[in-house]
Amino acid sequence: MNSKLIVGSLIGAVASYLLGFLIWGLALSGMMSGYANPDCNHTMEEFNMGLMIVSSLFTGIMYAYIFSRSSITSVSQGATYGAIIAVLLGLSMELMMYAMTKVNTSINPVLINIPANAIWGALVGAAIGWWMGRK
Repeated sequence: MNSKLIVGSLIGAVASYLLGFLIWGLALSGMMSGYANPDCNHTMEEFNMGLMIVSSLFTGIMYAYIFSRSSITSVSQGATYGAIIAVLLGLSMELMMYAMTKVNTSINPVLINIPANAIWGALVGAAIGWWMGRK
């Protein structure tokens, strides 16, 4: 890994974590909790913040690696590809979880998460794209 990829990964991890908290932890938490199966959720005391940080780090690594291999070097390219990646991965995972588990009581969270994932992915991608385009 070169230094641009490492720093891009860290920028992506921080953006992923903070934006995820703002979008799902604050903005959508009330709406989404109405669709959650209470038997499947952790309480705040059981919540594993360390794993959330590791998850964000892997997200940052994934985006930075894809962007470096795809020559994405601008905010606009990063935002576009970031949104596409987030929506496709989000739909894949959420539809699979909805089909196989009882985590959600309705298809509505999957539909709500399409624009949420697009916004989150665009902003994470824009941050990494900005860094990758620096000289």
